[in-house]
Amino acid sequence: MAYLSALKALDIYLISVGIDKGKLPKSIDGYWNLIHKKIPLNGKLSAAVSIVYENMHVDACYRGHTGVGLVKEGFENARKVIEMINKLMDKTPDANIANLKQNIRN
Repeated sequence: MAYLSALKALDIYLISVGIDKGKLPKSIDGYWNLIHKKIPLNGKLSAAVSIVYENMHVDACYRGHTGVGLVKEGFENARKVIEMINKLMDKTPDANIANLKQNIRN
């Protein structure tokens, strides 16, 4: 759930900056591409998304790793992703928020 929560936060931000809901990424590579194109100063965000992807999606989900440190780091970085997106949303113009609400309803 931490991995999906981080992706959902990214989806919400991407919609708020004008990406159509139907054109949201379907793969992690698509997310990397849009993070680099649409999110300013994204080094810390990219690092946090990378940790969430590796720890929670690849290692825990597919490889069955259950180490407490690995999972804890994944959850902590999912929280960081959500917090960074929240800060970016605070800077998003109101017109984009209206676009976001419209896209979420559709």
